[in-house]
Amino acid sequence: ELGADLTRIKGSGPKGRNPKILPVLCLLLAVLLAVLPRWRYRTLSVLVLLIPITLIRLPYSTETWYMHVFDAGQGSAIAVTKGVHTLIIDSGPAYEGYAHVAQNIMPQFLDQNNSLAVDMVIHSHSDLDHSGGKIALSHWLDKHNIRPQWISPIHGCVQGRVLDWQGLKLSFLWPQAGNTENNNAMSCVLKISDGVHSVLLPGDIERTSEYAILAASIDVSSELLIAPHHGSNSSSTDVWIRRVDPEVVIYTQGYENRWKFPNERVYERYRQGGILSYTTSEYGYIRVEFSDADYIVTSQRGASNQRWYLPRLAPRHINVP
Repeated sequence: ELGADLTRIKGSGPKGRNPKILPVLCLLLAVLLAVLPRWRYRTLSVLVLLIPITLIRLPYSTETWYMHVFDAGQGSAIAVTKGVHTLIIDSGPAYEGYAHVAQNIMPQFLDQNNSLAVDMVIHSHSDLDHSGGKIALSHWLDKHNIRPQWISPIHGCVQGRVLDWQGLKLSFLWPQAGNTENNNAMSCVLKISDGVHSVLLPGDIERTSEYAILAASIDVSSELLIAPHHGSNSSSTDVWIRRVDPEVVIYTQGYENRWKFPNERVYERYRQGGILSYTTSEYGYIRVEFSDADYIVTSQRGASNQRWYLPRLAPRHINVP
């Protein structure tokens, strides 16, 4: 089954509620009271009603963190944020030297979120659909005097390496030490965990790499999974899906892409496991908010921004129930 417009997992709140509705309603009521004839408690009432809208951008918990999956077309661009700190995983594709995501989307995102503390940039591998924006992103970061740590399969991404980043555990699962290749098979595989929730980002690894990781008895179990290789049939083997055991899988792929990602058989494997599926071609930008008790998945073309001129179009080559 394809993902819902707003999916709340392991939460006690009602499914489908937009947390921004109440502050907006309070703002409208405050404006209405402000234009009505003056009465004794009008000013106090207006000030009280303005409180929710002023707090809307504040995190509900200091432990809240987010994963942002950008609609990069046939490519991958992801950011993880906690407070003002940002971790970037892949910078999106480049076409004829132009990297739209790295030159436009990511800078605007970082500015709007006050996330100018970019601590790390991880490129899963060197293919242009994942690292095409590297030069553009590097120029933008240099312009703002931001000096992140750059990580790739041949520099810093080594199986067994574990980092503590803003209280989150970053576990590098692949490739093995001594690797000199920067391709699909040797993609940097990263697991991010807060001790309760976890995300697995496997780049473009294929079945041989999946088997090698599993053979090493590495814990790959994660609630959310970015589909390996955009949902290619060369990845997402049955045993891989069982061992990861995700609740949500996100495919980073372009609409009607020539490789027909996600592959219909791969899509069906996840569906048979009762795993919610999101495709960036259909849902656009996808955000996952992790808090102490639950995590919430929202999307640009779902609950976050419902517009009649931005219809959700599922890939035509797969059978969507």
